[in-house]
Amino acid sequence: MEPTERTYNPNPNPTPTPAPVTPTKVKRKRPFGWILLSLLLLIATAVLGYFLYMSTIDSTKSEEQLTASKAKVTDLEKQLNSLASAPAEVTDSAEDAKTDQEAIIETASSHVRAQSGSENATVNVDVLKLEGNFARAGVNVVGKISGQSCIFEKSDDMWLQLYCAQAESEETQRLDALYGVPKSIIQS
Repeated sequence: MEPTERTYNPNPNPTPTPAPVTPTKVKRKRPFGWILLSLLLLIATAVLGYFLYMSTIDSTKSEEQLTASKAKVTDLEKQLNSLASAPAEVTDSAEDAKTDQEAIIETASSHVRAQSGSENATVNVDVLKLEGNFARAGVNVVGKISGQSCIFEKSDDMWLQLYCAQAESEETQRLDALYGVPKSIIQS
């Protein structure tokens, strides 16, 4: 047999030895995150409370305005009912109301004065025929050779001049189609 060299090992099962542990400082966690979160929650609660308070004040003002408006409407309804039940007063007296002939004469005179350019012109107007809301009148300016036949229509309690000329023309014949003037007014 061959001789072998033997070495002495006091530990028959060798295990690796761990590296030496050096002591490290343990950092303490500060509660900064919790403080920040609590502060934000407190601010959010304050803002929410402020808006809730303001909306309560606004709704109170709105309710007061609504109550005041309802009171005004009630007062106006009472006034309206009292006016509706009161008898209607007639403001126009018989002296103030113009007859149709006077209104036609005034309308014809104003048109002729406007055409002649003189407010001082003397105008003679003879209402020849009056039928419903239509009338025919002869118009003459004193001191001038004239003589016009005018046709008027009453609309909204006013007499309006539809046509005025010295002789009949095709326009005269179309007045019945345009304005519904009766033929008895046109041909008189």
